[in-house]
Amino acid sequence: MADEDDEIDALWSSSVSKDGITPKKSKSPALVVHHKNKTPYSAFETKDKLLGFVVRCLSTRVHYNFFYHHVLTIALNSPDDDFFTLITSNAVIQVYGRNLQPIATAFGFHTCHSITEFSSEVFLPPSDDSQPFIERIEVMLPMPANEIQHGKGVKHREEV
Repeated sequence: MADEDDEIDALWSSSVSKDGITPKKSKSPALVVHHKNKTPYSAFETKDKLLGFVVRCLSTRVHYNFFYHHVLTIALNSPDDDFFTLITSNAVIQVYGRNLQPIATAFGFHTCHSITEFSSEVFLPPSDDSQPFIERIEVMLPMPANEIQHGKGVKHREEV
């Protein structure tokens, strides 16, 4: 019985050496990647009781503001969840990526504050593949009427 206790003590007890403890030298990593001014990527932000939302298209460098009372339809490609279309009274917004179902649900509950397209120039690559990721956002607005040139007036059809 004493032999068994000695074996257990040898496994579980910490032994102190007479020479003292010397700290181990830690090796610095062989490769250090510097991500200056890059932030972690998040495809969308949520908040409660919103009146509208922001669409950030980093590829075109345009940010759009829309209001929830103009949202008409949300159509999600299911079960792949790799794109959805958001139709408002004045625009069609197509969002492409992966795992987009949580974003479409947030739009349905009017809790999506913003969506952001990924850009490797601005954000660190996502570390979790199960999180929503937006590869591309396309915003289609109605074409404005051709402007009348100042001072020339409206051009009429010539009579024959």
